[in-house]
Amino acid sequence: MQTSRIIAIINPAAGKYTDEKAVLNQLKKSYPGITCCIPENSVQLKEKTEQALAEGYSHILAVGGDGTIHQVINGFFDQKGNLINPEAILEIYPLGTANDFVRSIISTGDHPATTDSSKKYDVGYIEVTDTAGKNIRKYFINVCDAGIGARVASRVNAPSFHKRGIFKYLAEALLCAWTFQPQKVTIEIDSKKIDKEVKMIAFANSTTFGDGLQIAPQAHPDDGLLDVVIIGNLNYLTGLRYLWALVRKKTFSHKEIQYYRAKNAAIDTSEKMLIEADGEIIGYTPCRAGICPAKLPIRIQPHHQQIKSGSND
Repeated sequence: MQTSRIIAIINPAAGKYTDEKAVLNQLKKSYPGITCCIPENSVQLKEKTEQALAEGYSHILAVGGDGTIHQVINGFFDQKGNLINPEAILEIYPLGTANDFVRSIISTGDHPATTDSSKKYDVGYIEVTDTAGKNIRKYFINVCDAGIGARVASRVNAPSFHKRGIFKYLAEALLCAWTFQPQKVTIEIDSKKIDKEVKMIAFANSTTFGDGLQIAPQAHPDDGLLDVVIIGNLNYLTGLRYLWALVRKKTFSHKEIQYYRAKNAAIDTSEKMLIEADGEIIGYTPCRAGICPAKLPIRIQPHHQQIKSGSND
């Protein structure tokens, strides 16, 4: 493997980044000559990725979880939406709390098992109003949603929230499901328009989020489509049954849960709804989402593929 232009972008806040010395030693052993970059905080992950690509690195190793991958992938694109280096590849070293994207593509067989092989995956994008009121475009690799999921992500990501994992996520989900009020939205899915009261709308490029909750069982990040999941006005008890089905990765049929597949989708609301992508809060509705088919080569080395089921930074 050519390693002279490989750089590791390491998230020091990643859920399983608990022994810096051991991680750095493992990286240097696996990738002789690798450069390691440890930003001061996760906000700088995107900036450091942009800088590395501009300096000629063609192999970016993202060390962390789904949130890390989210920031790093956004660093692959310039302001016009073009790849800074179309020949560059992303490799994932999963050290997050959940690692939903890696687990999903391994469990579904979407990722090749051959050593050193990479595969081009779809990358989703969403145009939103950020928390500062600016119109922005963000890219995502896993799942983006508005509603309860974003509310839970905002609580789990709060500085005062020290512990993460599926049980803490579920505890917050139960609380938010009790207090969250459905909102009237207009959803456009390609040429179809839907007016509905909803508690959540998800745009999925992969199957799971929230540490293993299977929100979009038919999603594949190489089919050129987003899976759109609309969760309507479920009552609390039905919501609990649905949440348990997501945990167990079981089918749950209900008239208030609808699935679509699309190349483009949009949400318009009378009141702002919070939006998260890959576990990161990015802004508010209205929003417009789409897919960039087979956009980014991604590699996961076999010695990183220990994450198969169970254990988003």
